Amino acid sequence: MFLAETAAPSALKMPAATQRFGNSHQATDSAYNLAFNTDTTFTSSCEQRKKLQRQWSAYLRYGTDQWEDGGCQVLKSFDPLRLARVSVVEVSATSTETAAALLNINSTLHLTIQVCPGKASTNGSSVFDERYLLNPRISIQQRLPGTPQTVRDASVYILHLPSALCNMASNARAAHIAAEISAHVDVLRANTSAALLVLTSHLIPDPGTVDPGVESAARRRDLSLFQLMNDCEMEMSEFTNMLNGSSDSVGRLVVVNTLRSSSGAPVALELRYRLYTG
Repeated sequence: MFLAETAAPSALKMPAATQRFGNSHQATDSAYNLAFNTDTTFTSSCEQRKKLQRQWSAYLRYGTDQWEDGGCQVLKSFDPLRLARVSVVEVSATSTETAAALLNINSTLHLTIQVCPGKASTNGSSVFDERYLLNPRISIQQRLPGTPQTVRDASVYILHLPSALCNMASNARAAHIAAEISAHVDVLRANTSAALLVLTSHLIPDPGTVDPGVESAARRRDLSLFQLMNDCEMEMSEFTNMLNGSSDSVGRLVVVNTLRSSSGAPVALELRYRLYTG
């Protein structure tokens, strides 16, 4: 139903949208807006129409493999998370899904969940499950993205990157990501045994680096975002280029390991601080 009622009509309006809106980055300048003659963004339409939201979620999951073997699953293969009483910081968390996965991996770990001010709540409508918020091994902190990392003795920092689905403009997302990476350079320099694990499941893989089916699903999802929201996800190459600026006078962050899903998609990058040589 979603393909026939929403996706196809929007796709048919892409030529007209390109001609009319050009390089506009406004969310209302999309093929979806032309197809349905509306000034309401697709995101707002989903919020107002629960049926559309369910259809969109189902399309992402089953039509584009949005959550197929994602970051939470691959955490099981990251050995540092299995150490006894390991200290972990989850940065820019949007739910307790990762916390649940971490506790399932290691019941002795100590987890600090960092959220944007006002995001965490213990009311029934919150995506932050109260069972985990009240767990004695879990603490909640409010922290603005890009501000100095106050937890300086953790072994693993897990960073969530904002996606095009978070209702944030692409340039704002890029600035957010760059600021968060930079905010952890000093911490990782002071503690070179610590790792920054960046979850990258929604980034678009570089051409030819993954199975053709995986790349096709990612590109299909990205095209849908462009047609419906006039937005797109960051390419993996864009992110790795961004890492080139994650440095100081004596060293920089480098990718030392890529964690992949069962399909071969890169869903997390392990970053560590390394001194310049030579």
